[in-house]
Amino acid sequence: MTSVRRLPKRTKIYFLIIVILGIIYYLFSSGLKDEVVKQGLEKLGHKNISKLIVYGSKSVVDKISDRKGSLYTVKFLQGSEECRGNMLIKHDGKLEDFVKCGK
Repeated sequence: MTSVRRLPKRTKIYFLIIVILGIIYYLFSSGLKDEVVKQGLEKLGHKNISKLIVYGSKSVVDKISDRKGSLYTVKFLQGSEECRGNMLIKHDGKLEDFVKCGK
């Protein structure tokens, strides 16, 4: 029978610290992403936003100017209507939305 050496206590503490830092980073970045999208949607004229869900974000490149932007896939409630679609934040801060709302 082979014996396996146990992990030292110090190594377990290092693993725990790395996991906690990863969880904090994830929560911070997802909260920041939600806030950026909510502010962008409000600038585009969507009022009374609730239950905002950001499904994903992609870095996209504009073919004309060859500069990067961000594309967010979103779902939210605007009053009693459910809205789904994409929001594009261009490199110069301009916003475009491709959101359709319906009941």
